[in-house]
Parts: sequence; structure tokens; C-alpha cells
Amino acid sequence: MIQSSPKRPSVAPMPETVLDHLLSSLCSTANISRAEQVRPAAVLWTDHEGQWQGVAERLRPLLPELLILGDYAPAERRGPAIWIKCMLARTLDEADWPDNAVPILYLPGVSRTDLRAIQLSKCDVLEVLAKAREAFTTDEWKEMRDDTAFMDRVHALKSGRSR
Repeated sequence: MIQSSPKRPSVAPMPETVLDHLLSSLCSTANISRAEQVRPAAVLWTDHEGQWQGVAERLRPLLPELLILGDYAPAERRGPAIWIKCMLARTLDEADWPDNAVPILYLPGVSRTDLRAIQLSKCDVLEVLAKAREAFTTDEWKEMRDDTAFMDRVHALKSGRSR
């Protein structure tokens, strides 16, 4: 008597490459059961050592909702925290990803521990803004046409350095 081999259960095809698998994982991360949880405002992708930067760059054209923390380059969907905040609020024209997509924030140089440790009090923020108001002349405000120049100046003020 010949025994037939047991039937294999049908399995969904696996993504072909690591990039495909990562893309699939990122897209499915925000897909939650609406009956059980609230939709997240964003998916945070931390990368303390920056090991995924090359991969994030390759994913950028495939995921219009992928925003990268870094130097101000809006055409590359990269910018400082204030730019990311504006993108999440959809106050900028380049925030043009689909309405049903959850933004993915790639944070090179930031660890999960760093995120947990952030405890910037309102007093610190107000102090920096007060110094900025006192330190900037009207002409300086006019010269600062992008967030990077503003943030560089604020960081200099916060650390006690002058221009």
C-alpha cells in the first residue's frame, strides 16, 4: 500500500526580498483592529546606530508617508522635528500621502530609550523662546526663511553660545 504524503496547508507567499518584507511589515504595523484600538498617529522607527539609513532611503519612494528626521530637505521627505510636526499636522503642501496611510517616522540616531527619556518641561521651552525673542532682531527674523536656520539659532541660544 502506498501512503500519500500529508497535504501541506496553504501558505501565503513570502515576500521575495528583505526590502519587500520590511515594506510589508511597516505597512501592516499601523493596521490594527479598529474595534479594539485607536488608530496610531504615527509609527516610530527608531535606529540608534543608523544601521537602517540606506534601507530607509530605498523605501522613501515607495512610501510617501515615510518621514525621516534629519537635515531640512523637504523634497526627500527629511527634516528637523518642527518640520515633522508640521507634516504630521498636514500644514505643508508636501504632506500628500493617502488619507488612510499612517505616517512612518524614521528616527536615525534615536533609540527607544531616548524616546522614553524625553522629559522636556514647559519651563525649558518657554525659557528658550524667551531668549530667542530677546536675542533676535527684526532683521534676523526676516533672514530666517527656513526652520533649519531658526533651529540652529535656538540651539545656539540654549547652549549659551552667541552667533
